[in-house]
Formats: sequence, C-alpha cells, structure tokens
Amino acid sequence: MALHLRVKFLLWTLKQTRKKEVEEMEPQEARDYNEKFVRSMNPIIEYPPVEMHKVSDRFVKTPDHDIPVRVYQPFAHTKLPILLYFHGGGFVLGSLNISDRICRRLAKLTRSVVISVDYRLAPEHKFPAAPEDCYAATLWAAENAESFLGDPKRMAVMGDSAGGNLATVVCMMARDRQGPSIAYQALIYPTTDGTFSFPSVDKWAEGYLLTKNMMTWFLDQYRDVDTDPKDPYFSPFWSDNLAGLPPALILTAEYDPLIDEGLAYAEKLKAAGVPVQYKMYPGMIHAFFPLSRYLKAARQAQEWTAHELRQALGTDGLVLAEA
Repeated sequence: MALHLRVKFLLWTLKQTRKKEVEEMEPQEARDYNEKFVRSMNPIIEYPPVEMHKVSDRFVKTPDHDIPVRVYQPFAHTKLPILLYFHGGGFVLGSLNISDRICRRLAKLTRSVVISVDYRLAPEHKFPAAPEDCYAATLWAAENAESFLGDPKRMAVMGDSAGGNLATVVCMMARDRQGPSIAYQALIYPTTDGTFSFPSVDKWAEGYLLTKNMMTWFLDQYRDVDTDPKDPYFSPFWSDNLAGLPPALILTAEYDPLIDEGLAYAEKLKAAGVPVQYKMYPGMIHAFFPLSRYLKAARQAQEWTAHELRQALGTDGLVLAEA
C-alpha cells in the first residue's frame, strides 16, 4: 500500500520544524526538542486527555536510586488488572509526560490500572539500566498492587519501539528470576535486534521518521563498549530460549525499519511455543500508534491492542462506572 497521505503531511511538517537531525543533537537537546514537538502537535494528533478516577506520581525505591512511575486508575472501588507501560524513544528519549495521553486511553480501553515507568535513559545510564528499572517497577507493581486496587494475578506489560524491547525483556527476566507472574506482553513495533541484520533496516533507512542513522545513534548511546549486541536482554531476537514467555501481541508498520525484526521475533516466539497475535498496518510508519485523533489506523490499532489485552486479562465485557 502507498504511504498514507496524512502520514506524508506529518513527515513534511516534521521536516519543516526540525533544524537538524536527532543524531546530530546532544542527548538532552534531542529530548527537549522531542518534548516541545510532541506538545505542539498533541492537539492535532491525539485526543484530549481521558478523565481518570485518579492519577498519582510515585517512586519505586531501589538500593541506589528511585524510579518515578505514574499510576492511572480509570475507575473507583474496583480491583483491576495491571498494565505496565514502557515508553519508546530509542532508550534516549521519552518521558511520563509524553506518554500521558496514550496511557490514559489505554487505561480506559483495557479497563486496567496502567503504570507508566520513567526508566533511566542513555547515555547517562547504559544497558542494562533501563531493563533493570522496568523489571524493578514490575516487581513493585506486584508487591504494592493493593495500594492502587490492582490485581497482581492479572498483570501485563506493554511498550512501543524501545519500550517493546523492554517489555519482552522484562518477561524474560521474570521467567529467569522466578517472578512476578506476567499474563501477556503487547509489543508495538518493537526493536528486537541490535545488530541491524534485517533487510527493512536498509529498505526504509531514510524518509520515514525513524532512520537507520537515528537507530545507530540510539544504540550507540545505549550500548556499553562491553555489551554483546546479541545479549538476549539487549537483542531479544537473538535469545536461544524464548520458551515459557507469556502470550504476545506484536504490531508492526509497513514503512518502518523495524518491520522485519518484529515479524521475525513473532515467528521465533511461535516456534518456541508462545501464542502470538501479529498484525501489520499498511501505509503506516514507526510511531503511528498514539496518533488516534489524526489517523484511523492508529485508532484501530489501539482498539485491537486493547481488545487483546482485555481478553487476556479478563476484562472483556466488564461494565464499570465512569471515573
């Protein structure tokens, strides 16, 4: 399918506003630009923030640092499943504020308590800081579920792009470290291969938002000099043991350098006996998922993802009072 016309216009708009490429910026400069651009575009690309019963900022305490998390409770007086959300941004960009609107929508659509995790970013914090933070937040959610009316027996993880990587790595850690129990993983155009071994990395290397140069810059910030690029916690595709992971949803976009590795990871999970739901969205680019006000495909992708999560977490058909 041809690139969607609205996507073309969005790419043109981005080109007019960006004075230099992300990989030409310093990390904090790139973060500041990203935050400013998203704020300016939000009224056009995303629906207004969904009302919640309660939104609270908390901290997950570890021996050497605190991890900020934001807890979204969509309804009052009802114990709900827990959905851990790990934002994208190449392990360098992203924040609780950028993810706020999509987390609110997911909380209402999935009928779950959503916990957005502000994990440590590279290059200040190299691998494995990010996955360790996400795992620590997942443990915290299971252990503190009662404080936000969450059900630790019905817990899922979700992430987009780098966040998709972190979500499936957390599943590996939970399996390898004997807990907590995770019922489902939703991976939105995940990055699963840090070696750039798949053809789509070069096929869609330029002109479709996420570029090969940008991906190289992101991983250069994230990877320590001693990190094996095929370490399964760094590149989940290269794991030689995917058995025992929770059922997965994997969503990809047609014009995305990550499409091949997303599909390949889905097939490798299936080969290991993991149930997988896979869907590719034609005419779309990387990072289209949150753009529900601007793109019908984004609304459809959110609704499909939420439906699969409700099925997995037992909230499909559940009728609840408004916040």
